[in-house]
Amino acid sequence: MAEERYERLDDGTLFEHARLRKLWRRRWREGGGVSTVLPYDGGIHRVGNPGGETAVSVHLYGPRLGAADGRDYDPSRDHVCDRWDD
Repeated sequence: MAEERYERLDDGTLFEHARLRKLWRRRWREGGGVSTVLPYDGGIHRVGNPGGETAVSVHLYGPRLGAADGRDYDPSRDHVCDRWDD
């Protein structure tokens, strides 16, 4: 498993726009690892499996803090959108 953590550089005033900078990248080996994130802009991250082996990632969430159920970011396009629970 690998995780990338990002920092938001803009002030959030432009709709569906977010300028991000990668802060760090961590790779976990067999035996696991733990990561915690803050809500919204304090927890911008990407988790994935860069290897060919099977990997398991367990995510635990607290109660919703607002109407949106989180945010999705695309750093390559400076794009952000709220994720709504239907």
